[in-house]
Amino acid sequence: MFSPKYYNRYLDDHFDRQYYSARLKLKKFDTDEFQSMIIANQQHLLAFAGPQAPEPRPPCIETRNLSFHYKASQPVLKNISINVPQGRIYALLGSSGCGKTTLLRMILGMLKPKTGTIRVFGMQPGTAEIKIPGSGVGYMPQDLALFRLFSIAETFEYYGRLYGIPMETIKERTKYYIEFLNLPGKNRLITQLSGGQQRRVSLAVTLMHEPPLLILDEPTVGVDSVLRLKIWNYLEELCGKLGTTVIITTHYTEEARNSYRVGFVDSGIILAEDNPQRLLFKYNCRSLEDVFLELCLERARLPEISVHNGNNQSTQVNTGNQQHTIPQVQIIVEESDGNRQESSSSSSSSSDRSIEQIEMSQIPKDLNNNDNNNNNMVPATLPIPPIHPNAPQSQMDNKNSTGKGTSQAWLDYGRFTALLAKNYLLYRRNPVSIILMNVIPLVQVTLFCVTFARNPENIPVAIVNFENHSLSLSNLFIDQLDQKSLLLHYYDNVDNAIGSVQNLQTYNVITFPSNFSRFFRQRFLKPEQITDEIVRQSTISLFPDTTQAVFYLYTYQKVLEALEKFLVIVGKSMGFNPNFFGSPVVLTETMYGQNNLQYLEFVTPGMIIAVVHGLSMLIGSFTIIRERFDGHLERGFVAGIRTTEILLSHIIFSEQHLVTTDDGYILVVFRIINPYIKHVKRPIILWHGLGVSSDSWLYSTEGRINGSGIYVENNLLVNDCHESVTNSLGFTLAACGYDVWLPNSRSGHYSVGHIKLDSSRDPLYWKFSLTELALYDILAVVEFVLRTTGHKSLGYIGHSLGTDQMFALQSLIPESGRLFEPFIALAPVAYLGGIWSIARFGVPLEPLLRAFPGPIGVPAPIMQLIAVVICGNEYLNDICLDTLNLIDGADNPNFNRSTVTVEVGHSAVTSSTWLLAHLAQQVKSNRYQMMNHGIVENILRYGQNDPPTYPLGDISSPHIALFRGQNDALADVYDVEHLVRSLKVKLLDNYIVPYDKWEHHDFQVAITQGFYVNRRILGLLAQFDHA
Repeated sequence: MFSPKYYNRYLDDHFDRQYYSARLKLKKFDTDEFQSMIIANQQHLLAFAGPQAPEPRPPCIETRNLSFHYKASQPVLKNISINVPQGRIYALLGSSGCGKTTLLRMILGMLKPKTGTIRVFGMQPGTAEIKIPGSGVGYMPQDLALFRLFSIAETFEYYGRLYGIPMETIKERTKYYIEFLNLPGKNRLITQLSGGQQRRVSLAVTLMHEPPLLILDEPTVGVDSVLRLKIWNYLEELCGKLGTTVIITTHYTEEARNSYRVGFVDSGIILAEDNPQRLLFKYNCRSLEDVFLELCLERARLPEISVHNGNNQSTQVNTGNQQHTIPQVQIIVEESDGNRQESSSSSSSSSDRSIEQIEMSQIPKDLNNNDNNNNNMVPATLPIPPIHPNAPQSQMDNKNSTGKGTSQAWLDYGRFTALLAKNYLLYRRNPVSIILMNVIPLVQVTLFCVTFARNPENIPVAIVNFENHSLSLSNLFIDQLDQKSLLLHYYDNVDNAIGSVQNLQTYNVITFPSNFSRFFRQRFLKPEQITDEIVRQSTISLFPDTTQAVFYLYTYQKVLEALEKFLVIVGKSMGFNPNFFGSPVVLTETMYGQNNLQYLEFVTPGMIIAVVHGLSMLIGSFTIIRERFDGHLERGFVAGIRTTEILLSHIIFSEQHLVTTDDGYILVVFRIINPYIKHVKRPIILWHGLGVSSDSWLYSTEGRINGSGIYVENNLLVNDCHESVTNSLGFTLAACGYDVWLPNSRSGHYSVGHIKLDSSRDPLYWKFSLTELALYDILAVVEFVLRTTGHKSLGYIGHSLGTDQMFALQSLIPESGRLFEPFIALAPVAYLGGIWSIARFGVPLEPLLRAFPGPIGVPAPIMQLIAVVICGNEYLNDICLDTLNLIDGADNPNFNRSTVTVEVGHSAVTSSTWLLAHLAQQVKSNRYQMMNHGIVENILRYGQNDPPTYPLGDISSPHIALFRGQNDALADVYDVEHLVRSLKVKLLDNYIVPYDKWEHHDFQVAITQGFYVNRRILGLLAQFDHA
């Protein structure tokens, strides 16, 4: 039976026998002798090598005098200069703690050097052009950095989505790497794999997106020798066929023999950088471990060393008065591409040339034949590896490039959704987290309600009454105190009472003087004879303990209430009108809220903050810290994840505002500002349509239109808005520097609050029509945005119902049009008589909708279940599309299938039956009129029997643009033409999308939305940027 263990031992023994046999046949040259012979006969070697070679391409990675330290007194890297040629394998060898990982992190752009320069593909790491960090590099850390609760397939999918790989390609490569790396089934969890299998999965996700640069930290640890050889062959194949550059660190030193160049690192210094075979010849060693030992010993022997790299540069360490130099063999063999040949260069100009492995058979036998007259020496030629298709070669070829590029995008929707899916999957796989997330708030709220649901009771209060008789006024006052709220403790003197407060037995002290009753009567009966003594003897003293502020304030409130009752009783007993002694301030009927305030109402906001904000922040922080500890965070950053994407995956939006309308509705308004834009442009309001929320402006971000108008599947959000016209209008405007505001209409998914009405119990909450949306919602949001931003006008972009309410506003208040520069109406709606969607079948229900005001819509959990079970199923996906088409109009090819689950899941927005009744009324009448409330109510509201029409002819704004489709079932072509005829102003734009199947929701979910719509919108907005 085959045993990898014994086979591995056989390979090692077989190698040793072959190696020693070859070594016995070799002449053991002294190092200095061999060096002098090579230098003396260098021209002969070049002549022997063959035809001229071209000047090679710039290196993939080039560092010059690179230094780094965490503490100035403890340098980690010291003047590191290395060259990593393109399309080759570079091995970095050194002991633990020598600086290898720090050097790799600087190459990845995770650390900035203290001194020196670093170029990757001719650019600084961290720029958008080279996509490092990002899809331009594949990084396998020494730690696993895998989510142990993910399956193999889910791991591939997560990292594939981070790199922007299409799902079909992810599935294909998952299958390939499972077979190639001999992994178990794709549904096996990472935690169920052995250590070696987990490292193979880590290697696979590093290779899957085929980057031009691979950085592998100990990739073959725990891998058997057969698979190790297979991995090395695959890496060499990537270099030879794709031109991939590989930097590898390994503890298997002899593996480095297969690399193109090897660099030895010790204590932050490059001891040597050369071809492995040449190092073996130079130091006359049998293994690279022996070479490393020789280098370390030589460095220890020399107080000052000059360490040569393969590019003839040196790094000196000044520790003494003498200078010592480690000699270096210089056998240069240049590269050529096929039959391409260029002129040779002298040895002095070969510092940037790459070094190829030289076999013993290539060295001429007559090394001592020195022919100085041979001037036609040309180096040997070897094939140049191809340029990697994903390498930013244009930047490298530009010799005038400064190495500085544009900053990377602050948000990528593909990575953002991958993070959201990752968070959801981790919580679902970890039931303990779900329990903690739900049980802890439940326990907190329960304890909170048990503790604070009622007002404080039995607050211990010390009473000192120097009046002895029971019929005294002081006892009458004490009787008026709330004995349920205050627990009275009587003391003989003030000192004992204060001592009880100091001993935490009571919290406040109330004292009555000995002649309180007599002087109190005299104070009211003979006010003209009042002296300071009378006032002092008729005063009730309250000694507060403000360290218990709640108990003090509550006790003071009860004392004031008792005083008011006491004065009424005393006044009545003296024959006065009882109201004479009452408070001149009278509480009338409460406008909002309740008269009897409970203590719970004061402490509830703090509890809400603690539960909603504090707990979520705690859980989110713990998740981020755990991912950093496990290495996931660093690997994610190398994959291109931005900090904003991590935060947004837990917080979603950076700003959220509450706006209260004049009729008491509380609207939730989100705001998106691009943090990489220094000068923010004008505010733009995006108002959604019926049955959705503001999320609809962020659905379709699965692609972008490049400068040539070509649709690209990478949804990158960059600072150049002309190169970042994504299908998400919200993110596109933010990328272009606009201040984007996303309001949510009343009764929607977010805006369910009211300052007085309860949406779950009060039918009055749901009694609103299109007129209220126009006069209250829009004006409240516009006033808030303008007041917050300081602008005098803004842009308004509405879709469907969002346009309907704006036409109503400008027709009722024509002067409001000056606030909107411009008003862009997508799928404009005013007249509805021509709709031909399935929604028309609900028109006969208008009387029923009007008679029962309340919410209407499918509950959110049911819609989300439908979205996952049906719309998320690749076989049932068409059912969702067909249902949407019945409402909007049929156009499956232009629908972004990747967002259908998201759209359906976010369509669980409740609306008002009254609003639907108003729209149904407009469908039946084919008139753009206000809501019909019946003859009596119409007379009271409008002064006439029938509801009036919205006077579209009164609209005076010249800044109105219409965007419409040719296959819109809700905004029919004839209805829009009717609207255009009713408007008496010249339109800023009357744009018909040049695609005959463009339907109602294509303005938000079409895969060509960015090309057909968003680019034109940006052009219109640019006309008003001066405002």
